[in-house]
Amino acid sequence: MNVLHKTLVFYVKRSILISSCRNHKIWNKYSDTVETTSLFPHVRDARDVLMDPHLFHEKIQQYLMTQAKHSIVVEGDKNWSSENSDQMRNILESVGEIDFFSLLPGTTNRYVVQYRNVESANTILYQGKNGAIENQMVSIKTGTEPTSKKQASSSIIGSLPKSKTNTLHQLLDQQETMEDQMKIFTERNVMSSAEIRVRYIFLNVLKKFFAKHTGIVHVRPYGSSLSGAGRPGTDFDVVLLTKDFIKYISKPLPNSIQYMDTEGATRRELFKESVEVLEEIKHVLQHLPGAKNVKFISQARIPIVKFHFSLVNLSVDISANQLNSNSMLNVLNWYMRYDSRVLQVMIIIRKWAEDRNLLSHGMNFHGFTPFMLQMLILMYLMKIDIIPPMHKIGSVRRDEFKLFSTPAKFVQMNNSDSVEQIICGFFEHFARYGLMGYKMQPKYGLIRARPSSNKQLWITNPFDNSHNIVKNCNIESMNTFIEHMQKTCQIIEFRRHKLSDRDWGLNAILNTKDTTNS
Repeated sequence: MNVLHKTLVFYVKRSILISSCRNHKIWNKYSDTVETTSLFPHVRDARDVLMDPHLFHEKIQQYLMTQAKHSIVVEGDKNWSSENSDQMRNILESVGEIDFFSLLPGTTNRYVVQYRNVESANTILYQGKNGAIENQMVSIKTGTEPTSKKQASSSIIGSLPKSKTNTLHQLLDQQETMEDQMKIFTERNVMSSAEIRVRYIFLNVLKKFFAKHTGIVHVRPYGSSLSGAGRPGTDFDVVLLTKDFIKYISKPLPNSIQYMDTEGATRRELFKESVEVLEEIKHVLQHLPGAKNVKFISQARIPIVKFHFSLVNLSVDISANQLNSNSMLNVLNWYMRYDSRVLQVMIIIRKWAEDRNLLSHGMNFHGFTPFMLQMLILMYLMKIDIIPPMHKIGSVRRDEFKLFSTPAKFVQMNNSDSVEQIICGFFEHFARYGLMGYKMQPKYGLIRARPSSNKQLWITNPFDNSHNIVKNCNIESMNTFIEHMQKTCQIIEFRRHKLSDRDWGLNAILNTKDTTNS
């Protein structure tokens, strides 16, 4: 009885403490010590939320959208610079308490601002020049001249760029090991919290815009930019789901006799509907302030509308009635939250492939796409027991992938290799065994040799067992891919460790000389 009484007293005191802390500055510190991370998400860093292993993906999306609804993008006068950020923050704080403030990377006078109360954000929008509540983006006249540009910006919350003289190449050369280089390279090549927030602010803008002009209310993000591996300047991918598609994925699955007739006919109708929707979206986007160069690409396997949103310098791709891509976002994000090594491996190997012009898109391209490379990397990580196969972490119902648990609750795998060992092993494995003549199944984590009569590589789409995602990749492209892996292995053999007279480690296998340390 005494034990039960003490337990109840503990939880009552804990509840009172949490309740009293929510409106005080000590809450941010206290929330890091509480087991659950679901409390009061407003003050958390957006990237920390995106990579939180204790949350389901749906909850992550909910938290980031909550932050977006409290946020705006503010453009100052042209004569303002990043060195006047403290002064801009003081002006904006005059209307309400700020939870997040950061210069938008790549700009000198645009700021991402999150207010504690939505009313404060709306006050700024109403006062702004050419501002509108619908857009959550506003230009303001400060009415004051900026102070001396020598003023420091030390009090800013967020990832405000600092003055740096070393290039990334020089910074990597100063490290002691290749493993150290990989950590630095990853940190410098992931999307900042401010950029993540801007994408969700824009997603909220799109939701309101499409609901008003088309009646479509289901607007979801997908793609690498929100998986955790997004890099600065990455395109923003969005999928629209029509009412008919929502009904389709919600109804019971047909039995095997009905499947071919019912599912096939329904999917053809939904594809036709998605093309019609995108045709309409192309014309509707002409009325979205800031939307430039709107194009409808109808001949792709997955038709998309492309445009550039100039207000925050964001390239956007919109598709319709496609849940595979959204499900793949969930899977990638889960793996990167499950094991931090996955993020580093993805970032570095993709950079390696891009430096050699091995990746591209389009109907007339017959090489590797970024998605193919992602699947190849995941297959290798499954093979060496870094991550579990997909069927152990979730199940597919039609196109939608449902996760069984959060990454934190899933049992850890046995492989403790460093990122350096994993990446070197990746190149060595495929340089030795090649790609031709194998069938890979990411859903089950299986790699099998195909019959000698069929040497084409097959990587099964985890959401469609009948689809080979590399079917358009020809033998010449695969051989080129392997040749580059073999050359990379030779470089690694002689330049893996620190050298004083030549490039070594990542500087020897990646093009880092044209990338500043930002």
